[in-house]
Amino acid sequence: MLIFDDAFSVPVNKISFCTTCCFREKQLQRVLLRNAEIVARNSHVEWIIVHYLSGEIEPSIFESLKFFSNRVVYVGILDKLDWHVSFAKNLAHKVGVGDILVNIDCDNFIDDSVTVIDHFFSRGCRALHMWSGIGRDGTCGRIALKSDLFFALGGYDESFLPMGYQDLDLLARARAMNVPVLWSPCKPQVAIKNTKRQSVEHCASQGVVWESYDNANRLRSMENTGNGRLRANVGRNGGMPNFRIVRGSIE
Repeated sequence: MLIFDDAFSVPVNKISFCTTCCFREKQLQRVLLRNAEIVARNSHVEWIIVHYLSGEIEPSIFESLKFFSNRVVYVGILDKLDWHVSFAKNLAHKVGVGDILVNIDCDNFIDDSVTVIDHFFSRGCRALHMWSGIGRDGTCGRIALKSDLFFALGGYDESFLPMGYQDLDLLARARAMNVPVLWSPCKPQVAIKNTKRQSVEHCASQGVVWESYDNANRLRSMENTGNGRLRANVGRNGGMPNFRIVRGSIE
């Protein structure tokens, strides 16, 4: 859906920021208010939050929604699931209805991303990486894609091990489809610092370090792109978990 900016008569793409969270409520709480305020100020923006609850009591974040725009959309996963980043990210992107789907991790502030995305995508961009350029600073997952491109790629590869390299694989497959991936570096301060040990805490394979996941997925990505397998999840039907969707209360 295109929205027109009356001041300039320039079409503005609807943007869906897509966030996933698994037992990292404290970090999500730190970004929640600032990100929700940005959503409220920009009528063409929504924020999807997929939260793994594992059947437990819903957190205070759920109660906070009454103070937020109805374009903040909370998706609570009720089933007990092992953490798999690609599966969770794909679910968040499926809920989003924007022309542009933007992955933003639960420890990241939206910051000036709306302005950056508006600038690039109004000029024909289809894929944008808003990584700071600093390794392991938590910003590598800031990826914006046109929604038709995201679904043509099949989303994030759910055949991967639970985490590692899924973001770079998505971009690699886009490039292999001859889609230019533009780069607009963000400030490293937009991400809350974490350790890789924290990242893998709730994966099915206990005791496996993040580097092992990352290396294995990187090799699989190189094999797939080298053999022209650019659309992920072909023939896969992982089903949908039980979930509850609640929107913010303010129109």
